[in-house]
Amino acid sequence: IIIPASIVLCALFFLSVYLFGPLGFAGGFLISIVEITAISMYYRWLDEAIHKNSLKFQELAEFDAGMFFRVLNILFVLFIVHFLLIGVRQTKPELIICLDFIIIILLNAAPEIVYLHKYDGMTAVTESINFVKANWIEWFLPFVIMSTPLIVFIPWTMFLEFMASGTLMVPGFSITLAWMNLGAVVSYIAIPLAIVAGNWFMLFRGFLFQELNTGSRRQRIFKAKTR
Repeated sequence: IIIPASIVLCALFFLSVYLFGPLGFAGGFLISIVEITAISMYYRWLDEAIHKNSLKFQELAEFDAGMFFRVLNILFVLFIVHFLLIGVRQTKPELIICLDFIIIILLNAAPEIVYLHKYDGMTAVTESINFVKANWIEWFLPFVIMSTPLIVFIPWTMFLEFMASGTLMVPGFSITLAWMNLGAVVSYIAIPLAIVAGNWFMLFRGFLFQELNTGSRRQRIFKAKTR
């Protein structure tokens, strides 16, 4: 049920870009509100799916204000970091590249921290850092596998900038949509396929996050041996 709902969300987002894009700053603000609303709704769906609760069509449009502000807070942190370094981007681009790499690494688990642990702002940042430090091998291996086509076929600096932006909040969609469009052609087939793959990856991450949160690596190995 999440797949067709995700297609509708993406269509609404692209429609907002088409309608509000020409409006300048005000249009960008409206697009951001639509994007944050879409992400918060999607996170609520993932939360229900990861906890194996049944979703009904009439429940899909429910608005979760708490989730909205959690997403807003974490994106605001990213915005402030990039805003403060606008001047540096021209004079020291290598510093921005390093920053993008750090953001991708340290905030990679931010989506799951936000919708599963219900943390936001700097608390979500701290929790994501702690989770990545404790589980970096298991967590990043699937991410690297999914990202490899992009790293191979596009400049790695572009990949870092792309992933370190707000798209980090939905890495499944970001990676697969970019992968499907390496040929620079956005087709009506590529986008739905990317959404299916993106949903699979986001659900995979959610279940993996839950599994990795059951204990340390040593504890998980011990449990596996005793089964």
